[in-house]
Amino acid sequence: MISAFKNKNKPYFYLAALCFGIFIAADDQTVIVTILPEVLIDMNIGINELDKASWVITGYLIGYTAVLPFMGSVSDRIGWKNCYIISLLIFAVGSVFVGISPYFVTLFPPGTDYAYWVMISARVFQAVGGGAVIPITIASISTISPSISKPIAYGIVGASAEAGAVIGPLWGGAVTHFTSWSWVFWINVPLVILTGWLAIMCPSGNTQSRKIDSISAVCFGLLVASMTIGFTRIGTPDITMFACLFISVLFLLAIIIRHFIGLGNLFPKTLLSIKKFLWSNLTHFFVGSALIITMLTVPLSCATIYGMNALDSGLELLKFTVTLGVFALIGGISTRHYGSLIPSMIGLIIAALGLWAMSGWDTNTLILYRSIHLIGAGAGFGLLIAPITHSALVNVQDDIKGLASSILTTSRILGMLVCLAILTSIGTFQFHELVTGIPSFASDLETNKLIVDKTTDAAIEIFSLFFTWGAIACLAAVVPAIFMCKNKVR
Repeated sequence: MISAFKNKNKPYFYLAALCFGIFIAADDQTVIVTILPEVLIDMNIGINELDKASWVITGYLIGYTAVLPFMGSVSDRIGWKNCYIISLLIFAVGSVFVGISPYFVTLFPPGTDYAYWVMISARVFQAVGGGAVIPITIASISTISPSISKPIAYGIVGASAEAGAVIGPLWGGAVTHFTSWSWVFWINVPLVILTGWLAIMCPSGNTQSRKIDSISAVCFGLLVASMTIGFTRIGTPDITMFACLFISVLFLLAIIIRHFIGLGNLFPKTLLSIKKFLWSNLTHFFVGSALIITMLTVPLSCATIYGMNALDSGLELLKFTVTLGVFALIGGISTRHYGSLIPSMIGLIIAALGLWAMSGWDTNTLILYRSIHLIGAGAGFGLLIAPITHSALVNVQDDIKGLASSILTTSRILGMLVCLAILTSIGTFQFHELVTGIPSFASDLETNKLIVDKTTDAAIEIFSLFFTWGAIACLAAVVPAIFMCKNKVR
């Protein structure tokens, strides 16, 4: 009986082992938001240099996004276990280089930011491994957990990614509070070793002679990178911005043409013909835009306006993330009983109202009101998870639901990338406009206090603008969400 129980639960053990790797990788998406001020100080980057500061997050999102659509095919070709272990090694090596990046500051001439860009490169490299584990795990499900219903397995994979993203800010704040921010990345190494050991215990499965569309994959990665670089310069348009955006359009056209003439298989034609899937991805794009605004601006507000440390900032954001997780369950129950439309509309409206309320934050805002606003926004975003996922996958064939789920995740992260690039570019430009004429330092205390007050007022105005745009992104998602819920189910 005991052996039968063990055999029955082995598939869940295998899936849990791989999902632990997903949890770690997703954690590093958001772990940076609460430790960002400390990172910038150690890397000699000013907190007001938003265009540079954002690359700590943007760099990871680029690498994470670039590998999502095609790593499932790669794992089929070389074996999911080999691919998973290699991805973990890439993630671990990138984590080590991010962890030692403060030591690079002493290797370069004073006043330069070379060490900072070395760290950003390490973040991109780290993310390539981290982003790969999701599609690899999805591709391995039929091998490691054939007895588990695929929708349930996809739900476990998605929940692991969401849980990592939720716990990330608090984890980063707690580690930084007791040690230094570098340990956030050093700890990844033993966790990766543990995950790799668990993965080795899983059944290997067979390789398949599936064609890997490497050309479309490279074009997609370059599209994401060039588009992001272009949007980061939209606040001060120049030839680099126009060149990068033009190049990104060329890469997009290359992908479309390859798929049109039958050479590309990165995005299956059957998916592109499902209207609910397309509208769901557009909705997810806007939701991702609003979500990254919240995840980034709340900790920055806590650090600059309210003078909180990393741990306190993480605890403040935890009100948002925990509520998001709770209402994700409520959204799933609501979607099951009432369909996708009602929870989608309620979620978008509540999230928009929460962000609009947060746009009024200043030094006099009571913690009670801030908590109500964070909980409200978290409830709105949580309600959206189930209806968007359900609408996207309900008409998708079982054999490509894993790929469809990866593409849906990609659309959200693309929304994060584009929004983050545009906001930091415009926000940096407007911040410099607001602080023009304010000296950086004065010898007397009264003048110094005036400088701090003026700078804080400028930060409040910028953060207010960010939250407002987040509310607008939620409202922009209403139209595609209606169409997402409109079509009949096959």
